[in-house]
Amino acid sequence: LPDLVPVDMVFSDNSPLQNQMVDVTFRIRNVTCTASADTVAHVYDLFGDGERYVGSVNVPPICCGNSVYVRLPKMSFAESGWHQVKVVVDPDDLVAEWSEINQTYFENLFIEEATAELAPQPIQISDSAPSIGGSLNLSTTVINSGSSAAEDFFVTFSIDNTQLGQPVYIASLGAGASRQVASEIWAVEPGGHQAKVVVDGESVVPELNELNNSRTKT
Repeated sequence: LPDLVPVDMVFSDNSPLQNQMVDVTFRIRNVTCTASADTVAHVYDLFGDGERYVGSVNVPPICCGNSVYVRLPKMSFAESGWHQVKVVVDPDDLVAEWSEINQTYFENLFIEEATAELAPQPIQISDSAPSIGGSLNLSTTVINSGSSAAEDFFVTFSIDNTQLGQPVYIASLGAGASRQVASEIWAVEPGGHQAKVVVDGESVVPELNELNNSRTKT
């Protein structure tokens, strides 16, 4: 009789982010000298106390002592932390085997938490040489260099610690995306002044670094 045994598992990324697509390759060996027939392997994700069926892959016939590699594409994990990926070969006993107790294989995989990373770029002033009593506004580009979208946050502009109008609301800024925002008009006053922009001043968005959310310009 044949005897199919899963002996290895390889991930396309050994530390993927939440909801990132990962390909998983399994090596399955026939450890006896009788060829096997077609069958399948089922794949599960074990996290905490739960077990989630992910999908199945077809396992072709395997000759005496040989191995095959089968791949499950685009597996993803919603929760961060340690997961255990389980593969079960021939779970429905379609193939009569020498042993039916060696068909399961496990590997651990750590899923990184996906987080946003917001930061404003240098402040731009609409008029670099304004006249007293004239008007200008401030603008900046907000960049999300993180791995997750940032949602429901505000950008505030101020001059000399006085806020310029209402904060600018951003409903969503995707990972790797940017958005240009501008303040309301400021009436130019004599003397030197300091302009400031603050992104997500209330720290609504979880970020890797909360210390780079503001810029000033004199």
